[in-house]
Amino acid sequence: YAAKCLDLQKIRTDEGLERICEEICIMCELDHPNIARLVEVYEDRSQVYLIQELCLGRELLDRLDEKPEFFTEEQCVRLVKQMLCSVRYLHSKGITHRDLKLENFLFSSEDADSELKMIDFGFSKHFCSGDIQHEAAGTPYTTAPEVIRGSYDEKCDIWAVGVITYLILSGYPPFGSCDKETCLGGCQNHPDCWTILTRNILRGSVHFDDEDWAGISPEARDFVRTLLESDPCARPTAEEAQKHVWLQPSSSSQQVNEGGLDPSIVKALVDFTHCPEPQRLVREV
Repeated sequence: YAAKCLDLQKIRTDEGLERICEEICIMCELDHPNIARLVEVYEDRSQVYLIQELCLGRELLDRLDEKPEFFTEEQCVRLVKQMLCSVRYLHSKGITHRDLKLENFLFSSEDADSELKMIDFGFSKHFCSGDIQHEAAGTPYTTAPEVIRGSYDEKCDIWAVGVITYLILSGYPPFGSCDKETCLGGCQNHPDCWTILTRNILRGSVHFDDEDWAGISPEARDFVRTLLESDPCARPTAEEAQKHVWLQPSSSSQQVNEGGLDPSIVKALVDFTHCPEPQRLVREV
């Protein structure tokens, strides 16, 4: 098992305590093969301990770093299917994750065909159909435009899956990157980072560089474009996204690229995830 420790002494507001309680309640409700399971909860005077299913396969990008030849477009399809499966289940339970990102998916084991597990429900929240949320939540590079505007629903999770898919396939986030000099500067020297990122997200135009996307199928591009629809009303649900042609078994009319991802894409993706946090924000914009 794995233990997540929550330091109660650092929680100084009622809102913080409510968030911990909601995280625990949500995890207690979940039972799905693509979600890390909560086993027990313990509490003492200063800590809450969440005992969870142990995922020995580590983060998705750790495996990519070690075995870049293992990732083909076909393998990416398999991973995205599992992400959407967990998101669909979550939404069916009236729960939105609100912080889906590369780091919040782990492999259950080191086996090549091990399952992908969704983790970290610290920002998750219950919702009823038609509910509109206004609280700022999430990680900059996967933030949906409606979250920035302050009026959103569970479709923000679908946007995040679109961003993750774009990243896995291309090696960089869909709404811009930066050069080495900017990256080394860190966010402290670039106070407009968040402004630039939000502007790019709100603009919502998704580009597919000819060189980086040359070996990626048209169906994959269409899938990404569909999930990164700026209007959440026009964006598919998880169930609808699962029916996209890219995720269906290959046929003569839809051939998924079975070759490995270009080494330059793998390197760019690994470099992105290995950036220190202050630098990563700049690279994202």
